[in-house]
Amino acid sequence: SQGSVLERHHFQQTLCILNTEGCNILENFSDERYEETLDLMKMIILATDLAHHFKLMPTFYEMVQRGGVNKDIVKERRDFLCLLMTSCDLNDSTKPWECTIKTAEMLYQEFFKQGDLEKAVGSQPQPLMDRETANIPDQQIEFFNNVPLPVFELIDDLLPESRCHPARQGVEANIEKWLIVKERTRGCNIFRNGKLVIDADIASDETDNASKKNKNDQC
Repeated sequence: SQGSVLERHHFQQTLCILNTEGCNILENFSDERYEETLDLMKMIILATDLAHHFKLMPTFYEMVQRGGVNKDIVKERRDFLCLLMTSCDLNDSTKPWECTIKTAEMLYQEFFKQGDLEKAVGSQPQPLMDRETANIPDQQIEFFNNVPLPVFELIDDLLPESRCHPARQGVEANIEKWLIVKERTRGCNIFRNGKLVIDADIASDETDNASKKNKNDQC
């Protein structure tokens, strides 16, 4: 296997769309430019595989140390495009809490369904996919801190004129919300009947430390 199975599927679907009558937006390109564009599309789509993304992280930090992206170096421009594509893939983490929660709910519906199927055939699912042991707030806090937050911090550092800081601030705000959920629920199961059960007032900007009391009725 070449790896990046899902990302390679996305690229193949892109080719299917381009080969559909009336959908080839590149049809007026020269053969050379057409191939270059497909190669670039493939590269940035495969870069959304987090395994590939983490391998590029040292390169991005080196760019920051040097003062930014050297636009005269093709590889640096391409690597930066990979970072931007990954940021698009992670954009939900920057959105308001209500959107973030809805996405998390759909993800855990899918994760737990897979975990149940794996248990049914005698396999042990990953902790992320085990509805009996998954600590959703901890998992979300770890993910936000280790994946989207560094991405948007890097873009902010590498391209200050992009004004990407609201996106970074959106990630930071959602981390704060998950920390409140963690404090209130204290390890209790918050996924019931296919839904995330979370206090509605957490979405309010007025939520403060005084409201972070433990709610035993969540358990």
